[in-house]
Amino acid sequence: MKFKGKAFPPKSSVRHNAELDVSRIDSVALSVADEKLICDLNHIEISESMGHLPDRFVLPSGWVFIPEKTQELNQWLKQYGNTTFLSRLESKQKIWLSSLLLLIVLGLGSYHYILPWFSDSIAEAVPHKLTQKLGDITLQTLEESLQPSQISQEQQQQIRQRFKNQLTAFNVPLDNVEIFFYSSDFGANAFALPGGKIIILDDMINLMRTPEQLDSVLFHELGHVYHRHMLKGLVYSSLLSVGMALLTGDNAMLIDSMAAGGLFILMNRYTQEAEREADLFAKQAMLNIHAETKPMVEMFELLNQSTSSPMNYPQWLSSHPRLDDRIQASQ
Repeated sequence: MKFKGKAFPPKSSVRHNAELDVSRIDSVALSVADEKLICDLNHIEISESMGHLPDRFVLPSGWVFIPEKTQELNQWLKQYGNTTFLSRLESKQKIWLSSLLLLIVLGLGSYHYILPWFSDSIAEAVPHKLTQKLGDITLQTLEESLQPSQISQEQQQQIRQRFKNQLTAFNVPLDNVEIFFYSSDFGANAFALPGGKIIILDDMINLMRTPEQLDSVLFHELGHVYHRHMLKGLVYSSLLSVGMALLTGDNAMLIDSMAAGGLFILMNRYTQEAEREADLFAKQAMLNIHAETKPMVEMFELLNQSTSSPMNYPQWLSSHPRLDDRIQASQ
């Protein structure tokens, strides 16, 4: 089958009478100006007519062929579209698979390395005064769900003084660390806020059997302060949220729910790493001050015993490492 039409040389508006031979299975031949140009059918770019625009055949050499509009041409174009789709798909399969693999590698690399590094860099650049202000705001918000501590003022002062005396053993700038006592239904817990504020709940104090066990709790929270985990986590979660929003590009309820679930799972890995880092800080502090980590192991065992009906969630659903793993790492 042959189609008559006009052909234009590369980068030229000079028109030539031409004929396109499409009788071959996998190639076409353009006869123009005493020259025959043969090329693979899959290498030709075909732009089908739109409105008053004609069909265009663009050869790899740059020649453009515009055929006369005929019924035979329309039929061939339909057949061409059906027969070459799979061949084009196969020819680009390696490119698509390579691109997909590259995207996966870049995504995993960004999640495991670039995003944590970027978050840490931003957090380290935040001025300390701004971090303290953020801690004040966070504490004000938390106080709405916390109750005054039932621990006596005398015991609170003893804990603060003991902790202050031990801070001198650390060769790190931790002068702005403060301990706050509260009561809550959260159970035996303690947590650190940006700016050096450590919150410890009554149930945690009552659970500990020795001052050294309580020391290990405070040293763990001090590790969070030293490594600025709360601020880094805030930056990390913000960057993840922005990334999720860019990926979904939709405010629909289902999309939001899926994005929130994905964000929760991704954040858990980051917080688990922070907990391990704080545990390591506490372990080193216990060795430096008490020359042993046995009280820290006992503290984890008490926490494990106090947990009623623990659920066997998959590790990726937990924000903390398993207590058994933490006990083993502390020994």
